[in-house]
Amino acid sequence: RMPRRLWQSSRLFNHHVAISRRRVVEDHVMFQLSPSEKRQQLDRAIEGLTHALNDLPETPEDETDLNLLNSLARAYQDLAELELQETGDAEATSRYRQLATECIRLAQERNANNSYVLETLARDLIQNAKLDPSLRAPNACEALAHVRRALVQESAATRRERLEELLAECLALLDDGELQKQIAVMI
Repeated sequence: RMPRRLWQSSRLFNHHVAISRRRVVEDHVMFQLSPSEKRQQLDRAIEGLTHALNDLPETPEDETDLNLLNSLARAYQDLAELELQETGDAEATSRYRQLATECIRLAQERNANNSYVLETLARDLIQNAKLDPSLRAPNACEALAHVRRALVQESAATRRERLEELLAECLALLDDGELQKQIAVMI
């Protein structure tokens, strides 16, 4: 258990605990969590990030709003996916998707060229396209542009691998006969 003062004073600490909570949820090999345990970890990650953003002032020595907003968007994206997989509740999924989109747009306003923001924005567009088939063509094309911009900035193998996975998701969205008609209209 960490000292209460640390939770109440460090944006960096809250941010990295939230990242760890998200990674625990994503790692199905090391952590076999039930859906309710996953939801609990994501809710706690969101709580910590929201606390850091709203209650702790941004300082040059601590975590930036940009990074907190990006991570908050990712946590809402993960929660939306979990909601859709576990309950199929379209209303709750939509609410989490809207919160994710709001957070990533705020992060984008702060730095539209940040590779992590570009990655999360692409993920946001892909998730929205999967939920609304009418968005498949425009969102996949926009996501491709964001992934390409992020790839140009990255040299680390693990980052490039994650971005290449997103690239494959974009291409999979475009690999659809009905979608070819939408693309033709866009041209």
